[in-house]
Amino acid sequence: MRTFRGYTLSFLLASFASFVLDMIYFNEQHRCVLCGRTLYREHQKEDNLILLDKICLFCQLKLLQVDILPARRSLVVQGSQVPVFAAFPYHGFLPEVIRSWKYDGALGLTDWLVSPLLPFIERQLPCSFDMIVPVPTTNQRITARGYQQTEVLAYALSKKIRRPVVSLLSKQSIQAESQTGKNKAERMDAIQHAIQVVFPERLQKRRLLLVDDVVTTGSTMAACAKELLNVGAQSVMGVAIAYVP
Repeated sequence: MRTFRGYTLSFLLASFASFVLDMIYFNEQHRCVLCGRTLYREHQKEDNLILLDKICLFCQLKLLQVDILPARRSLVVQGSQVPVFAAFPYHGFLPEVIRSWKYDGALGLTDWLVSPLLPFIERQLPCSFDMIVPVPTTNQRITARGYQQTEVLAYALSKKIRRPVVSLLSKQSIQAESQTGKNKAERMDAIQHAIQVVFPERLQKRRLLLVDDVVTTGSTMAACAKELLNVGAQSVMGVAIAYVP
């Protein structure tokens, strides 16, 4: 599905229409995207704690308590080690934050989610990759949400570290019922067949940085890395917002 920096055309048009209506029917009262509390614009302007769009003071205080505990893992792909770095453990308040960002359009959180990744990338990976590649989402999910969250994340990173984003991967839907009763290896095989490389000529001998939101078992990122290496990528590394401990 064609998107512009991760957003579908329908999502952009709806956002623009909402902005225009907001300007015409000006209303001081809004709702926090995380908890639904009333949020007043004048309060947002006065608050200097964390300037996040559409986040109330109570949720901002909760965000300050989210643990930043970076972790580095290695995925074995075709006998080689693929390093993967993630910034947050996936527990506490963070799952609620990511759910709102991923499914409910709380995209004002993107820069906050990206910021802990930057020191690691700038310190350890400054010359280790040429392109940023978002882990793909199925067209059905992109249509339902109006955006591809990993691509939005990739462009936020690109803006900071000056590397191009190239959407080299697509993902087909996996029927949930077909996975019932399958073991880990069989499920991994299903994921592998769902991932496809588009425009393989664009990644020949390129060093790639895969970007995902949450790493659980690492199966999806490993499947992506395998496909990219199979069609000629020189190396693959990965980063994610969070990891399941």
